[in-house]
Amino acid sequence: MTRPRLLDLFGGEGLAAYGYALAGFHVTSVEMGAPWASPRGLSLGIPPAYSRFLGEQLLAHLGAEAVAA
Repeated sequence: MTRPRLLDLFGGEGLAAYGYALAGFHVTSVEMGAPWASPRGLSLGIPPAYSRFLGEQLLAHLGAEAVAA
């Protein structure tokens, strides 16, 4: 059975990813390097630059998985 996947966008911020890993999730953590993208900042809305960043990161991740397969 395949483990559920979780994309952690705040690598190193707290222990949430660790908890998900203990619960059986396959966790991929990334450090966005975007200082405006704090959990508080994201709760106020998703700016277009963030949406673009997420899309680019997802495409890069999926491309890397396709190459590895």
